[in-house]
Amino acid sequence: MAIPTFNPAKAKVVLPAPGRAETGDGDTMRLNLPFRLVSVDTPEKPNFGGAPRVAQARLDAAMEVLRGLERKGRLPVGFAAYFAPRAAGGAVRHYAAAEAATARLRALRDDVTDGGKGELAVIPAGEVVDGRGRMLAYVAPYLEKAAREKLPVTSPRRRTFNLSLVAEGWAASFPVWPSFPSRRDDLEGFLKAARGAWRGAKGSWAGGNKALLLTGYEFRALIKIGRAARDGVAVRGGGTRVATEKDHLAAFERHCVARDGTAHGRFGFVDVPHGDRLWAWTGKQAEELGAYLAG
Repeated sequence: MAIPTFNPAKAKVVLPAPGRAETGDGDTMRLNLPFRLVSVDTPEKPNFGGAPRVAQARLDAAMEVLRGLERKGRLPVGFAAYFAPRAAGGAVRHYAAAEAATARLRALRDDVTDGGKGELAVIPAGEVVDGRGRMLAYVAPYLEKAAREKLPVTSPRRRTFNLSLVAEGWAASFPVWPSFPSRRDDLEGFLKAARGAWRGAKGSWAGGNKALLLTGYEFRALIKIGRAARDGVAVRGGGTRVATEKDHLAAFERHCVARDGTAHGRFGFVDVPHGDRLWAWTGKQAEELGAYLAG
């Protein structure tokens, strides 16, 4: 089963002012654009969750909500228990991991591009542009064919930053269907690297963080729940309303599919090891992903 064609971008790309856009010739412009490295997810910085004290209060509030939903049977048994050690004191750990991941990406960029002098290869994926105007892509050092073939396939100077971050444990594997590598062998290698980092407690997973660190997508979900529980939900036209169970459950948006093609819905991901989690936006897409993995 082939990876399906991509949908049109959901957002416009935010371009620099005309005076800052370099013109090459009559049909060429060079623009500075933000890129989102697809299939990986690093921890968030305080601009999303708030200062550590604020973020921790939101995580604590989210845990109360999860426990209540689990008691009512709205969440699987054990769901809240998975998050409990990760949320307790989780804001400080999460932000420290975010800084470490940022520093590692800068170091990777400088190392493989000779201090920023070398060019980068950008391979667009998925919907091309996300809702925040960032191009979705795999990014790697640009190498001419002859130079590339002189390096072993395992060389960091050949692989994408996406893969390096996952292989070294600084990012959680986060492949969302259909924004996958175009070759199935590349996807298998990506998942193998993610499992190796997790099992080997590399990077952000070191120091006991396998059981204590919230991934980026887990942190975002809990912050959304905690913010809604404490502050309410914004309504169109201004003001807020009290958050409902539906609001809280909606924080877990994607459907998880294990590497073997088994569907785990929106909440079963806690039973799937890191590196074996793949994602889809809808139940139908989860079925497509399961068929792709089984094929």
